[in-house]
Amino acid sequence: MFTIQKKFMKNKNAEFIEVYLNELETLFKKSKNEQNPAYWLYTNNVRTPLFMLESITRIFAKTTNDPFAKTWNKFFKKLEDAIGEIDYYDALIKEFKPKRSVKKEQIDYFTKKRDKTLTKLNEKLINRNFYTSFLLQFREGNIMNFSDKTVLKNIHDQIKTEILLTEEFFIDHINGFKDFEEGVHTMRRKLRWISIYGISLGGIVILKKNRKNYEWEKEFITKTELNSKYNKLPVKKGLNYYIPFNEKAFLALSHVIDQLGIIKDKGLSIEALAKSREKTGAAIKPNKPVNTSIAGELKIKEALLKQAHELVYKFFITYKIHNELLKA
Repeated sequence: MFTIQKKFMKNKNAEFIEVYLNELETLFKKSKNEQNPAYWLYTNNVRTPLFMLESITRIFAKTTNDPFAKTWNKFFKKLEDAIGEIDYYDALIKEFKPKRSVKKEQIDYFTKKRDKTLTKLNEKLINRNFYTSFLLQFREGNIMNFSDKTVLKNIHDQIKTEILLTEEFFIDHINGFKDFEEGVHTMRRKLRWISIYGISLGGIVILKKNRKNYEWEKEFITKTELNSKYNKLPVKKGLNYYIPFNEKAFLALSHVIDQLGIIKDKGLSIEALAKSREKTGAAIKPNKPVNTSIAGELKIKEALLKQAHELVYKFFITYKIHNELLKA
């Protein structure tokens, strides 16, 4: 799957990377004794440290010409994607299994999809000895000197670039999102990385408070954002350069990401249910015309796509909240 031979100088400056690695290694070690390691990892939130390490290697790959940067990013991304696929099908099973209108054949269809992914990941975990040697190599390597001012400025510039590229992506969809995967989901992914950088970089990104009152605050900053542990960023002491984010804009970004996630999940669930009917030949509901139900699903999808687009339109166009994030 991966062959990484290059050795790097030991990086003594990235304590936060060590935290994520320790968490990941601990989970892998514990999962070895489980009958279904992949499912155990999924239910014990292995996705969080994988996201953090994917985020760090992603920014590394985008700010350096080192060929091994992309290799490491691909390594963590593939693991996170596998857990994400398990999560996707498991969520569908939990959502639709209690519903009498969803046939057993459809639940079996989702279960087979989930179990296939679980089997594939379990085989990789066992064959690769739970990636022990890969994580050791990563630990012994040097990703970046996160105390170097030039490195930090490059990361800052890259984050600014990604925010502007995300705005450009929305401008390309200014007339509306056409689907959930390529439209809503892709939009959310792009915004999500900006937020995850803030969380994953261990105190390099700081939230700056200001007294300015924005007209969008009540809509975009709720108790959910204020109480989220992911929106309370630590500060790494002793750095000669920090990446500042406007705290209110960062909270608004978190709100958009969360709401797009809810909308995306609803839309993809409708599409998954329709596909399961197609693949299994299951009827929609007893004594209910198929065309009537499908028409209803289409209306719901259209409403969800419109809701997602209006939300992001306000963020980028009406209120230009992304510009406030950059101004901090």
